Amino acid sequence: MPGLRPDKPAHIGADSATGPQKLLHVSKANHTSLKHQPLLVVQGSATLVGWQVVASTGRPTPQEQLMHHTRRVYDRSLLGFCYVVDSLSVSLCYKASNPCVTHPWLAVQIFVPHECKKLSIELGMSDVMKSNQTKIFSKRRFFLSTAIKEVKSTPLHASLPLESILPREEWTTLLFDLNAIVSSAYRNCLFRSLEAISIQGDKIKLRNIYTLRSLATSSTDETAPSSSRSSTSLSSVSSACELAEFPPGMSSSQLDSIAPRQLAYPFTMSNSTSWVVIRGGPDSCQHL
Repeated sequence: MPGLRPDKPAHIGADSATGPQKLLHVSKANHTSLKHQPLLVVQGSATLVGWQVVASTGRPTPQEQLMHHTRRVYDRSLLGFCYVVDSLSVSLCYKASNPCVTHPWLAVQIFVPHECKKLSIELGMSDVMKSNQTKIFSKRRFFLSTAIKEVKSTPLHASLPLESILPREEWTTLLFDLNAIVSSAYRNCLFRSLEAISIQGDKIKLRNIYTLRSLATSSTDETAPSSSRSSTSLSSVSSACELAEFPPGMSSSQLDSIAPRQLAYPFTMSNSTSWVVIRGGPDSCQHL
């Protein structure tokens, strides 16, 4: 999948907003200390900053033609806006600024219809491996696609199937355990940073894409290294839900008990019942 190649990209401009801007501005000094970092949002006047529409073929393509396949629309089921990518001829790409995103959890809110022929999500990540008291740093690409049938890996690439774990015809939050994905494909390697994202699909919808520093809110977990936070048991997180930040007038008893939905606020979709935690191949994934 050539989505991460910067071949004649079409930069997406700011959209007109309905309501106050809610995009969280992240500085280089404090972005690693944030509980969550928004990468794609549907509210605000600068919702697609950092994203590009790229021709999947890599061939030079007029900007107007690229932008025709990616647009912001109102979705009645959400009572809000979302982005539609309606052609496999384009990819929606994100490249992290310096410093890169170091949060070990990535959440992608997506709607995949039955008529979607192919969905591919490419993650560019860096990892570190300790060997003989030295650290070896590597950059690899992880391809997750409905067209992939089995798990495969080379020194620089890994391929993971999506079809068997991907719900259709409903809004779904795909929660990627980045540290588990890296370690499942490359032994003794730990996730270091997320550097790029590329999403390709026909007739798919996207709402919010964001990263989470942790699934727990306890003080002990806040100070734990990313590798240990990434492996936090989902069942053990629910006890910390009272510490989470909720909308005004809302308590944890009024929300679902599934921890990621609560701790992902303000990006929660109240009408979404489907969550999929992806830790590697289909056998290591979990439906919530």
